[in-house]
Amino acid sequence: DPSCKDLLEMIVEKLKGVVNENRELLSGVDEVRTITFKDCDRREIVYKDENNNQWIRVNYHVIERGQGTIDRLLITTSIMDDQSAQKLDADRLIASQKAELEDRQHMLLNAIDEANRANRAKTVFFSNMSHDIRTPMSAITGFSRLAMEELDDKEHLEEYLGKIVSAGDHLMNLINDILDMSRIESGKMEISTSPVLLRDITLDCADMVREEMKEKGVEFITDIKDMGEDRVECDKLRFRQILINLLSNAYKFTPKGGKVTLIGKLLERRDKLIYEIRVKDTGIGMSEDFIRNIWEAYSREKTSFVNETQGTGLGMAIVRNIINMMQGTIDIKTELGKGSEFIIVLPMEPSDEAIEDQDKDMAVEEAMNRSYDGKTILVVDDTPINLKLAERVLVRFGFNVKTTNSGVDAVEIIKDSKPGDIDLILMDVLMPVMDGLEATKRIRALKDEELSKIPIIAMTANAFSSDIDEALSAGMNAHVPKPFVKEDLITKINMNLK
Repeated sequence: DPSCKDLLEMIVEKLKGVVNENRELLSGVDEVRTITFKDCDRREIVYKDENNNQWIRVNYHVIERGQGTIDRLLITTSIMDDQSAQKLDADRLIASQKAELEDRQHMLLNAIDEANRANRAKTVFFSNMSHDIRTPMSAITGFSRLAMEELDDKEHLEEYLGKIVSAGDHLMNLINDILDMSRIESGKMEISTSPVLLRDITLDCADMVREEMKEKGVEFITDIKDMGEDRVECDKLRFRQILINLLSNAYKFTPKGGKVTLIGKLLERRDKLIYEIRVKDTGIGMSEDFIRNIWEAYSREKTSFVNETQGTGLGMAIVRNIINMMQGTIDIKTELGKGSEFIIVLPMEPSDEAIEDQDKDMAVEEAMNRSYDGKTILVVDDTPINLKLAERVLVRFGFNVKTTNSGVDAVEIIKDSKPGDIDLILMDVLMPVMDGLEATKRIRALKDEELSKIPIIAMTANAFSSDIDEALSAGMNAHVPKPFVKEDLITKINMNLK
């Protein structure tokens, strides 16, 4: 066949897997013929016939050319001898291993660069944390000493205690950011939805920062009338976290006389309800260099204004991860010295279920107003200050309180008691010798059925969802994180008392 059609069709078939800028050029027989022989009259191709495990050499020699065509072509084929074939096999293996090695070296260098960059960011982060944690701790210890020195001055005492509470809350926010980032990096953060009115939660978040805005002299405008009154499935804790973070940043980085705007609206109704939330400020804005790194953990803008503002540098990384988990998006418009605007778009599943907040409010109200006279609680914790704090809070509600600092002693106390002597146990988890999980398992294994069923509530600083699951799996009835909120603790106790 003077046109070598079969040969060229075979070449075209072999080139079907080619993915590069020349793929379209190699899509037909005529194109392959032109490209193969346009600049020379001789070609040699060596390939391996995998079916027969043989190396084949094919030589092409153009004998006669026409006007833009090849009129005569000599093709010879031969099977290569074993020695040459083995060499080609070895060369191919070496080339493959070399390419793989180069790929791995490239990946290793990228990993080293990434690790070095992360280490530098974490070094800066811990340097910032050293300052940011010491600041509220200094306030707590300083005002505590002043309070002890001025116990008879009620006005000053109230002021000092207020500052201690404020500094403690700020310290908890720093710690919670670090814990959230740890959850994200370990893949333990989860989204837990319940029926909510998104407009109401947005308004609650605005109310949380409204007074601070007013005190600083920042105008705060909210416009959420277009959010509608649809019930949707949403993780309200995480939604609040997103919005409070953005509003807090707007507050912190907007000087006196500036303006912060919160706008929320329902964009469209499809199989899901699409909401848009905008937080805009007239503050310091951000540089283009920082914008490229804003979503990275541990990053903070380097300006004198920002350096004076406390924070972990984790907030925006946490916000974006939560929004990603909610299947949403977040965009930024900003200019250095002219403010920033964050635009969030979130899809929400519509819900026909009743909203639970009213039931929860009733449960808290019932728990806080109930009489607990005659009820006895055993508090188990290896830290004396935690025992004292829990005891003082519980006594105010009328409980009889017993305490022990050991899981071993807790098991013995329950074994030696009679049914009805102890109504409930508050159990720390991390304790030496015998932890709270093991102590709970041993109590649940007691022969006396009534003693083995005493309600046990974990009261621990282990607050990851996996920690809660582990506590429940060990036989505990509920979980209260430390530092505990009084209303949460008493409500959980009330729900588990007979």
